[in-house]
Amino acid sequence: AVDLAYQVEFFDASPESEPETEPETEPETEPETQPETEPETEPETQPEPEPEQQTISAFVTRLYETCLGRTPDKAGLESWVNVLESGREGGAQVAYNFVFSTEFKNKNYCNEDYIKLLYKAFLGREADAAGLSSWIKVMESGTTREEVFNGFAMSTEFRGLCSQYGINIGS
Repeated sequence: AVDLAYQVEFFDASPESEPETEPETEPETEPETQPETEPETEPETQPEPEPEQQTISAFVTRLYETCLGRTPDKAGLESWVNVLESGREGGAQVAYNFVFSTEFKNKNYCNEDYIKLLYKAFLGREADAAGLSSWIKVMESGTTREEVFNGFAMSTEFRGLCSQYGINIGS
């Protein structure tokens, strides 16, 4: 039997309080003064996307690049961003759709590469030697890829990563 204590401790998925966030503060502005010369005109620019849209787009782009090894197509990116913005699915559900897509499955990753990819996609880091070894043993004992996926997707670290991108982890 494989000792799962490492995974349980490492990937504690218990619903704890959300990570503390810094209170938003207003940016400091310079006092207004009357210009002594003609005011400079600024060139016309396209408005920047709202910050939340940028972060959600970055989250989806991360999944495309990490899981599928490619940049997102415009229609796919927009579709997944809309799914997350609307709240129809959370970060874990969207990630599931990438990891269990035909495109991903066709890459035919071995268990070790699969686990390494989950570390990058869900934890934003390389696998540590002890964690990688432990997960490989768990998979060799018969744990399915979906069960391993759930361990990563419901981890405290992934919850924090989703929070950084301004999205709900979901279930």
